[in-house]
Amino acid sequence: MSWLAKVQRYHESYLPAGKDKTIESRRVSLLSKNRDAAPLKLPAQPDKNGKWPFEVVGIQLPKPGLYVVEVSSRLLGKSLLGADKPMYVRTAALVTNMAVHLKR
Repeated sequence: MSWLAKVQRYHESYLPAGKDKTIESRRVSLLSKNRDAAPLKLPAQPDKNGKWPFEVVGIQLPKPGLYVVEVSSRLLGKSLLGADKPMYVRTAALVTNMAVHLKR
């Protein structure tokens, strides 16, 4: 539950950054200082013109559990934050070994 609360707090627009100061949460990494965080390589497959054919990337999560996933993108930072710095986007995913069956 504490990780869900952290992800929710970082989902807010601004985070406290000292006395009477705030920082935009998209400019700050939630996982960069966590020793248990494991980096993943996302697929890199632009087309022959250098354009990406998709905007959604699937990430395989290996076993049941709660995962906090954070993606950083310098391209998004340039586009949405107006700086040549990465923008961080994060979410949580609960993977279970349960199946859903519908009986009609």
